[in-house]
Amino acid sequence: MLKFKGIIFDLDGVVFRGAKAIPGAAETIQFLRGKGVKTIFLTNASMRTRAQVAEKLSKLGISAPIEQVITSSYGTGIFLREKFGAGRVFTVGENGLRDELSQAGFQVCEHENVNFVVVGLDREFTYAKLSTAFKAIRKRALFIAANSNPIHPMEDYLQPGSASMIAAISACVGKQPDYAIGKPNTFLLEIAAKQMQLQASEILVIGDIPEIDILAGNKFNAYTILVLSGVATREQAEKAPAEQKPKLVLDSIADLKKLF
Repeated sequence: MLKFKGIIFDLDGVVFRGAKAIPGAAETIQFLRGKGVKTIFLTNASMRTRAQVAEKLSKLGISAPIEQVITSSYGTGIFLREKFGAGRVFTVGENGLRDELSQAGFQVCEHENVNFVVVGLDREFTYAKLSTAFKAIRKRALFIAANSNPIHPMEDYLQPGSASMIAAISACVGKQPDYAIGKPNTFLLEIAAKQMQLQASEILVIGDIPEIDILAGNKFNAYTILVLSGVATREQAEKAPAEQKPKLVLDSIADLKKLF
């Protein structure tokens, strides 16, 4: 039996895929909360604000106060504010990224005369955006990756993730991002642990991508579970290098009810 005081759930591929909840997700989360387990929903996705993510979860039958939602866009705002204070930002991303950075106190601009270029998934990525990012970084703006997911899972298919935009910018500026905020880095997990007032050893991290979610959880020294409802297969989990291996593999989070 598992005994953890808090669970950090990834979202895409774990709690939902696209607009559809994973079967049994809402009931399982309600069951765990009834056992006194604290919950945080933590996603590398940057397209929505925390409020929009909470609203989506609510529509899927999962109560999620905004305080229990952490996105890479929100985390990027915290990181930049703590490290640099304020500044001007050009974003390659969608409204959620722009809105969270604005709420964090940054001036979001449409030109290259900025302090930071922040990149997330942008489903309207254009040559014009690439050119502005290129010019800004050439003028010494810092290159920030909100996340670097290679894949974005939908209901019944997969789409390219933000790694595509990062690769395009890296190719023309000749370097990788100066800072990367989302998983597999542990910064978002640190925010979650602080919010739950728990130590890493008291937390269970659940995700669907070994090289992102599980690697982050292992680096953070939390207990990790890989679910097969998203991107990865059982074979991929078995062949993953040691640092990406989960402690446990489940078909979906609905199986958690048998373990608590």
